[in-house]
Amino acid sequence: MTGDILLISLSLLSWGFGESAFLSFLPLYLQQLGAKPVEIGGILGTFSLAAALVHLPAGILSDRIGRKPIIITGWTIGLIGVVLMATVRSLPLFILSIFIYGSTSFVMPPLNSYLSHAASKLSVARVLTFVSAAYNLGAMFGPLIGGYIGDRYGLRNIFLFSTAIIILSNILIYFIHSQPTHPQTKPTTAIRAVLNKNYLLFTFLLFFMIFATYLPQPLTPNFLKNELHYSLSAIGLLFFVNGAGIVFFNLTIGSLPAYTGLLIGQGFVLLFSLILCHATNLPLILFGLFILGGFRAARTMGTAQLRYYIEPANLGVAFGFSEMVIAIALFLSSAFAGYLYNHQPTTMYWVASGLISLSLLFSFVFKSLEKKNISEIDSKT
Repeated sequence: MTGDILLISLSLLSWGFGESAFLSFLPLYLQQLGAKPVEIGGILGTFSLAAALVHLPAGILSDRIGRKPIIITGWTIGLIGVVLMATVRSLPLFILSIFIYGSTSFVMPPLNSYLSHAASKLSVARVLTFVSAAYNLGAMFGPLIGGYIGDRYGLRNIFLFSTAIIILSNILIYFIHSQPTHPQTKPTTAIRAVLNKNYLLFTFLLFFMIFATYLPQPLTPNFLKNELHYSLSAIGLLFFVNGAGIVFFNLTIGSLPAYTGLLIGQGFVLLFSLILCHATNLPLILFGLFILGGFRAARTMGTAQLRYYIEPANLGVAFGFSEMVIAIALFLSSAFAGYLYNHQPTTMYWVASGLISLSLLFSFVFKSLEKKNISEIDSKT
């Protein structure tokens, strides 16, 4: 691993620690501010709505002016967002803070491009999953401290703690090196370059997969507290276990071919959804939260798979477009989860189980079509 990859990993480790300390309890804090389940689903979706608006421009800019400036900007905006969340006290202003914080995810296209370039002779999937594992190693411990602070000092003070940790993350990311830019092409040329059949089909598959696998997640903290009556500290423990699962699956699945990891990750989220449909005992729920870690691994492997359909000069715009599509899927999935939870809490797990089953079917069909296309091309050459 290069020094830049290690710096990014350390920065994301600290960011994951600070972010997860409040993120696991964000739906409960929104409930405390007076939001209803349907509203919570929509509000959580503003994270993704903000991201959807900025991913593609960020990807194009990173290809043209360099990746580091966009990454530094994203880290700074994220810090501003969490500072606002720690200081505002009304629901409308807090929603605005979430929107600002959510927009920081525009760093994903330039960050993925940066890591793909920095990977050099290493596997892109291996590098992406290693960095993701670093983030999630930090994210393992955030819910524990967040639950402790929330139980003893109130949910609002979690955001003050997170602010201090995210400042450290900003300091670390500043020291990564700049990377050379590729010869500039017109934005329209770059966009046309990514509009190939396999890329578009796979991006559609990612949309459906993310929608299905994220559906059982955003209202799970509310389900654990309101329906199963767990304390904040107990919920923190559950999400600590979830973080351990994310790290485990990133490190293990990351050694597999990207598409294989994509399939396995979906399967684990399907099993999680089926468990939450029925589970009431803690050991089974702990197991369910652990295997939910497959979601992050599947998403990371999906990003790694995209790399095979795109030329290096257009990585930024390609990752930008795909992240925009993923963000829209997350937004719609969050809102739908709120609707289902309001109707009957366990419904979101039943519906997710059916949709993930369809997603797995679509994944196998896509792979078959891809192999057929490759065979046809080989036969003509």
